[in-house]
Amino acid sequence: MNIAYKLPFLERQKLEWQRESIDKSYEKEIGHAIRANKSSNEIDSLRQCHRHELNLMDEEIDYLITRKILKEARRLKIPLPEFDVDENGDGESWERGSQTGMYYLTSSGYSHLREKIRSEKRSQVEFHNIRISWIVSLTGLIGTIIGLIAVWSNKS
Repeated sequence: MNIAYKLPFLERQKLEWQRESIDKSYEKEIGHAIRANKSSNEIDSLRQCHRHELNLMDEEIDYLITRKILKEARRLKIPLPEFDVDENGDGESWERGSQTGMYYLTSSGYSHLREKIRSEKRSQVEFHNIRISWIVSLTGLIGTIIGLIAVWSNKS
């Protein structure tokens, strides 16, 4: 069994490689068809299949990216974008893929959610930095008190 299929961080890379492979394959096939003086209908058909396959891969990649950012938002307890799709499957934050039928975030929906995640992470880091500064201060104060006690006890 191939380990790349088990590692979640490689899912997107695997899809990107598949997309690149499809793109190169069709470009090669279209080039051969042009050099072989195939009819314009055959060449157009190849180009249409090429676009269809690439759109399918793009939708799968967008869906994967959406799943990952939604998982991160849920983990941080960030409200998810409103599911605001119309009868065509399009909305401000969500859209439905024409090839797969899966819903994924639009560019603006993704950007908005990503900004919320960054803001939440920034506030968490600031909170932890404040706690750490208090701990460091208290440790210094305790060390000073112990030092003073040691000095006073040696004088007696």
